[in-house]
Amino acid sequence: MDAEKKPQTRGLEGLPDIREVERPVALKVQDTWAGRQYTGFTVPKQGGDAVTQFTESLKETQRTLKKRGLTSNEVAKMQVFINTPNNLDHMLCEKACREKMGELGFNSPTSFIGQPPADEGVNTAIKFQAIKPEEGSIKSSENAKVIEHAGVRELSVGQATSQPETRDVERQARQAYTKLGEIFEGEGFELESTVRFHNFLQNILGRNYADFNRIRRDVFNGLRFRRGIPAATGIGTKTGPCEKNGLVLEAWALQTQRDDVYVTAITNPKQQDPYKYSTYTGGRLQAKPVPREGAGKSVAKPLFSRAMAVAFDDKVKVWVSGIASIEKAGVKHPPKDYEPGWVDVGNLLKNRGVDKGKLKKNYRIKDDKIWAETAVEAQTWFTLDNKAALISPENMAKHSIDADLSLADASSYLVYIKPSQMRNKDRVEDIYKSLFPDTPRLFTQAHVCYEDLLMEAECEILGGGGKK
Repeated sequence: MDAEKKPQTRGLEGLPDIREVERPVALKVQDTWAGRQYTGFTVPKQGGDAVTQFTESLKETQRTLKKRGLTSNEVAKMQVFINTPNNLDHMLCEKACREKMGELGFNSPTSFIGQPPADEGVNTAIKFQAIKPEEGSIKSSENAKVIEHAGVRELSVGQATSQPETRDVERQARQAYTKLGEIFEGEGFELESTVRFHNFLQNILGRNYADFNRIRRDVFNGLRFRRGIPAATGIGTKTGPCEKNGLVLEAWALQTQRDDVYVTAITNPKQQDPYKYSTYTGGRLQAKPVPREGAGKSVAKPLFSRAMAVAFDDKVKVWVSGIASIEKAGVKHPPKDYEPGWVDVGNLLKNRGVDKGKLKKNYRIKDDKIWAETAVEAQTWFTLDNKAALISPENMAKHSIDADLSLADASSYLVYIKPSQMRNKDRVEDIYKSLFPDTPRLFTQAHVCYEDLLMEAECEILGGGGKK
C-alpha cells in the first residue's frame, strides 16, 4: 500500500496517530513528561535481502519522521530485526546496514537482533522510538543518547556486546556489561539507574541462559538497586554479532535529583518474582532457568522484575518485562498433550482498554474464561491476563501509584513466537489485532527461555496518574 496515503488518525493532541500494521509504517504518538513520543514499526513493502529491505524501511522511517517535523537526531532508540542464515552473514548485514544509517544521517542507538520477522518474505523490520522534547535537550554519543528535561535525565544505550571473536557466553556477558558500564560512566549515569534491560541471546534453550544468568548475578551483586531490580526481556535469537553464541544487551536508564519523581519495581500478584525461582534445574521441569540440560545442578536465578514504573507530572510510564504464560513459578498451558479448553482471563476482561462486547463477538467467553483451541492461543490469552493483573489499579496501588492504566495505552506490542508455532502465528496475531487495533505490533520468531513456552510479549504503557 502506498505509504504516502493519509493514515487513519485520531489527531495529535495527546491521542494516538496510527498507521495500521499492514501498512509500511505503524505509528503511535503519545504525550510524556519529556514531550511527544513517537513509537512505531517499519516493514518493507517489497521483497529482497535484509540489507535491501532495511534501506527501504529506513528511508520510509525517515519520511514518516520528517512529515511530523522530526529529525533522525530525535530518534532515541532503534531495534532492527533481521533474518540471516548464520552469524557471519549477520555481522556482514549489520555492517552494511550501519553504513546506510550513516549515509542517511541516523545516529540513534541501534541494535541488530537476529530474529526473523514472522511474516513470510520479510527479512527486516525496524522498531523506532523518537522523542520531541517540549523543552530540554537530546545529546548523541556512540550508540547512546541522553534526553534531558525538567531535571530528569534519561539514557538510551543500544547493542552493548563483546568482541566478535569471543565465543564463550560468560566472557561475552562480562565484556558486554563492561562496555555498558563504560557508556553509563561516560554519560554521568550509574548502572543502578537502569529501569529496563534487553538481553538477546543465541541458543537460549541450551546452557547459554544459565551461563548468562550467572554473570548477570555477579554483576548485579556489586550494585545497589534502591528502586528494585530493573525490568528486562531475556529472549532467544537465531543469529548474533559474534562468531558463536551472540549476545546483545540494551539498557534504558532514568536518574534525577527531584523528589517528586517516583520510580519503583512492580511485582505481579499472579507470578512469582523471577529472582525467587528455584535454584535447581530438573530436566524438563517447568519454569526452571534451564529446562533441558543440567538436571539437578544449581543455577543462578534470572534477576529482573516483572515491570518498572515511574510516576511524574501527572503521568505514569510502565516498562513491562517480557511476560509469558507463567503462573507463580510454573508454565501454564504447556503444549504437551494440550486439549482445547477454557483459559482464565478475569483480569483482562476487567481492564478498561478491552472492548468486551467486541471480544464476545469474536471469541467464546464464559464467565471469566475464554476458549482456546491451541496451546499457543491459550498461552497468548494467559500472558495478556498476566499483563492486566500487573497494571491493575489494585496492584499499582500496592506499589504506591494511583493509576487506572489501559492495555490499549501501550506504545507498541513486540510479540515473540516460537519458530515451531509459525503455523499458528495468525491465531496470535488475530488476538492482538482484535484487542488493540490502534496499537503498533510486530511479531518475530524467537525461542523463549523455557522449553514449554510458545510465546512472550513485551510493551511500554503510558497513562495518567501519580504517586499516592
